[in-house]
Amino acid sequence: MAPRLVEHSVIFDEEVLEWITARFQRTYPLESGAFLFGEYWDGSRHKIPYITQASEPRHTINTADEWNFDHAEVLNQTRLAAADGRMLMGWAHSHPWEGPFIGMNHQSITDARTQIEYRFTISLVIGVWKTGWWFTAWKEGFAAPLFVIVRTKKGQLITSRKWYYSRWKTRPWYFQKQLDKYK
Repeated sequence: MAPRLVEHSVIFDEEVLEWITARFQRTYPLESGAFLFGEYWDGSRHKIPYITQASEPRHTINTADEWNFDHAEVLNQTRLAAADGRMLMGWAHSHPWEGPFIGMNHQSITDARTQIEYRFTISLVIGVWKTGWWFTAWKEGFAAPLFVIVRTKKGQLITSRKWYYSRWKTRPWYFQKQLDKYK
């Protein structure tokens, strides 16, 4: 059964999440980032962002504490997307850490300011550590994380937790820690 699309949902194509997370794991322990492109999902009464592509900006600076891109790159990417009938919908960036902890993939004040400054609809924050990763998405002007849905290569819509488990046969680390409490 497909997950229910609610107002504060975001849908990512599976290939996009695979590409982003593989790239961020390669650049670990440095912060990394990408721009997110897409459209709004058809067939829902809510305006749900649907992310169908990501790309690396040019002229970036990656350090352990931040990822900076050239401001002109936002204009360039917006023009390129419009020429192809797409929209620049947001950005993804990593928060690298030595190990996982709750809060590692939450949006910081700097992240929120960047999202507002560039009017990015979606901000995808991926906590990355040596042996894994997890992510959370945020929508401009909405303080809570979004309900992330993944559109698989077969066209099915599934929750991000189900997608993660189907790929790596393990639950995201903090869900497992919560389950272990009740054993």
